[in-house]
Amino acid sequence: SISIGIYHSFSRGGQRSTREFLLADQNMTSLPVAMSMLATMSSAITILGVPSQVYRSGLGFIVIILSYPIAIVAIAYVYLPVFMTLNLTSSFEYLELRFSAAVR
Repeated sequence: SISIGIYHSFSRGGQRSTREFLLADQNMTSLPVAMSMLATMSSAITILGVPSQVYRSGLGFIVIILSYPIAIVAIAYVYLPVFMTLNLTSSFEYLELRFSAAVR
């Protein structure tokens, strides 16, 4: 993996700006974005930790797992349009814009 990183750092391709790196120049289809979101939410710690947490505390923990789809829909329809309209890449940029640089 180091050789891949070295190759791409010296090749002419790749990202030329922070915007291109973080947002893929807003040219990605929904499938890679969805796969990225899924990979972000289901890390190895989640896969290993959730069964043990359910075993220790019972099925009460399942409420958190079942709330994921609600959270995803809320983020997709409430937060993302605001970020896209304001052309922001992180929630920290929004906090800086909304309040001040000290909050960021």
